[in-house]
Amino acid sequence: MQIFKVNPKDGTIKYVGEQSPLGNFPRNFTIHPSGKYLLAANQKSNNITIFKINRKTGLLTNTGESIKVGSPVCLQWIGE
Repeated sequence: MQIFKVNPKDGTIKYVGEQSPLGNFPRNFTIHPSGKYLLAANQKSNNITIFKINRKTGLLTNTGESIKVGSPVCLQWIGE
């Protein structure tokens, strides 16, 4: 996965690095509404990997947490 950071002043984006999705065939990702976590759905390895987002750099850190699920293809947060 390529990682970009958005400049809040003018909306431009800057490439900051890459991160393995820690699975096979990443199909979708979502960012938690808090902005603290990114979840990557890996369709062929049947898992969703959870990363913590560094708010200053935009880089991701593996939390060591993963959700096993059959062929995830789409992630969406459900509101209250």
